[in-house]
This record gives sequence, C-alpha cells and structure tokens, in this order.
Amino acid sequence: MNFKYQNIGLHLRLQDTLPQLIEEACKFKVARFQFFLSSSVKTNKYVSISTLDQKAFLEAKERYFSEVYIHSSYWINPATGRPKAFEVSKQTLKKEIRIARKLGIRYLVLHPGSATWHKATNTDPNCREKGIASIAH
Repeated sequence: MNFKYQNIGLHLRLQDTLPQLIEEACKFKVARFQFFLSSSVKTNKYVSISTLDQKAFLEAKERYFSEVYIHSSYWINPATGRPKAFEVSKQTLKKEIRIARKLGIRYLVLHPGSATWHKATNTDPNCREKGIASIAH
C-alpha cells in the first residue's frame, strides 16, 4: 500500500541519527511526520548531520514522504519579556531554520512561548499583547 498521499502522520522521536529517523518513518509507512532536532526535550543538544546523512535524508524525503515538519525546540520562547531569553530564542530559532533548509524541510512547528515575564497591566493582565509584540519584534 502506498501511503505517500494519505493525510496521516506521526510525531517521531529522533534517537541518535537521521538515518534511524528515516528507518522509523518508513517502518510506519507514513507520508508525513514531524520531529525535534534534538534527541531530548531536556537538553538543547542537536543531532549532528554529516554530508552522508543529509544526502540520505534528502533522497528518502523525496522518495517516501510528501511532507516533513520540524517541531521547534521548547527552548524557543519569542513571547518572553526577558531580553536575554529573547535573544537566545532568536538565535536558536535561526539555527533550527538553517538546519531545516539544509534538510529541505519547508515547515517548522513553533509554539510562541510564555509572556509571563512581561509586566501585567490592567488592560493586559495576562501580558498577551506584550507577548504578541515581542513575537512580532
């Protein structure tokens, strides 16, 4: 059965290497999947991508998958009110976009984060407007 055009996908966990990720996706015969670029949510250690791994991934993506998504790191928090955390978020997001381009991935799932470090006001008690302004920055 050809699953390439079925509208179903999985969130797969990246163990160690991209070839292992490809093998896992092929095992489930899904046309779409998403994955984190790091093997752990607790660390921000990214998968290393050799030229061979990149080539194998690009070939498998073309042959077996209609769409692949990167789920951005939870370390990225563009809504934050802390300047240093915002800068780290911006640099981390740029890094993930560079990796996505290297792998020919057009989609990145991004959670906007938490705006709790902004100062609440009567008109914006949950800091939503300030968080949105921070993301737009």
